[in-house]
Order: sequence, then C-alpha cells, then structure tokens
Amino acid sequence: MKVGHTVVILGAVFLSLGIAPAQRLEDPRQDRAGSKGLPVYPEARVAPERSVFDRGRGTVSVENASVSQLEAARYVSNDPPEKILDYYRNRMRSLGEVIQCNGGKNTRVDVKLDDQALSNPAGCDANNFGENATELKVGDEANQHIVAVRARGHGAEFSLVHVRRH
Repeated sequence: MKVGHTVVILGAVFLSLGIAPAQRLEDPRQDRAGSKGLPVYPEARVAPERSVFDRGRGTVSVENASVSQLEAARYVSNDPPEKILDYYRNRMRSLGEVIQCNGGKNTRVDVKLDDQALSNPAGCDANNFGENATELKVGDEANQHIVAVRARGHGAEFSLVHVRRH
C-alpha cells in the first residue's frame, strides 16, 4: 500500500497497512514474535502523550512510502542518553551493522520514514530524525529497526520503531 500523505503517530502503535486497521498496543513492553524485536530499556516508562518536552512532536511519520507493518513507541528514562544508546547499540549488533546518525533536525517527529530513507537504510539525513537526537538503525530495505534517543530534562526520551515493507 502506498501512503500518499503524511501519517503522524503519537504514542505507541502497531500498524499493519493493508492487513488490519491501526490499533494501539495495550502494553508496548510486550514484544510479539516478529514485532519490534528490541527489548524496552530497563526501568523505562511509556512517555506521556503530551509533555512540555515534546512540543506536540509525533513518534513516527510515514510520508509517500509503502510499508506493510509499522510499530512505534516512545519511552522516557532517568538515565542519560549515552547509556541508552550503549544499551541499544549492543542489542542491535546481533541484527547486523548498526548505523549511528547524530544531530537530528526534525522538529515534527522522532523518526520520519519516506521512500528515500526506507530505500537507503545506511544513509543519515538529519531531517529524518528528532531535533538534537541520535539515531541508531539496523536492517535492509525490507525490515528496519530504528532507535532515536534525545536528552529530556536530567534523563532521556527514546523511540523504538520497527518497519517492514512489501
């Protein structure tokens, strides 16, 4: 299914385009078989849907791209961003080469998925991830895991995204 407009997702969702309607995950900590495949950082909490830190920012957007499955959730932790990045870097290595992108510039969403980003998972475009965030990603054109981490007060906020195409 080709998404011809922007879809911005707030909070935790599981979306299978063309298979089932979007539904909110009852417990985003549950890792279903074949789902996001990354554990939730220890002691992390689901981020509130609105806070002074997000300024109305969404978790993920899909713009003019084809996806068959999308999962996304945003969390907060009292730990600093680097500790969370280390945790996910270590977990993602088993899935392939981990790409790190620094200096995000997107003020609308934590992770922006468009045809170019999905077709070139090794590329880094600061406009495709959250302002002042660091993005870790692993995968190929058909299956990608993405973690975007940014400072939040004395801790961090991070988004976990898993997207499948075709």
